[in-house]
Amino acid sequence: MTSSSGDEKPSEMKEMMDKFNKYAKQVKLVLTKLEEIDKKIDNVVSAKTVSSEEEKEKLDKIFEAKQVGRPRGTFSDKQKQYLKMLNEGKVKMSKSQTPEYYRIVKDGDEYKLID
Repeated sequence: MTSSSGDEKPSEMKEMMDKFNKYAKQVKLVLTKLEEIDKKIDNVVSAKTVSSEEEKEKLDKIFEAKQVGRPRGTFSDKQKQYLKMLNEGKVKMSKSQTPEYYRIVKDGDEYKLID
C-alpha cells in the first residue's frame, strides 16, 4: 500500500503541474491578445484625434483662402463681426440658423441687428 500511494503522489503532482502549465500558457495567450487589442484601440483613438485636428486646420485654411474669418470673441463681438461679413458680401450663403442665432435680419439689401 505504501508503494502504491507513493507512486500516486508523484503522478498526481505531475498531472497538476501539466494542468498548471497548460493554464499558464492559455493565460499568457489571453494577455497577449488583450495587449494587441489595447494597441489597436490606442491607434484608432489617436487617429481620430489627429483627423479632427486636421479637419479643423483644413477649415481654417479654407476660411483664410476665402478671406473670411470665423467670428471670435464675446457674443456681441461675434455678432458685430458676422453682421459686417454679411454686409460686405464675404458670406455668400449663410445658414438660416446663423443670422437667427446672432439676431440679424435682412432689411432690403442690408443686414441689421434686431434690438
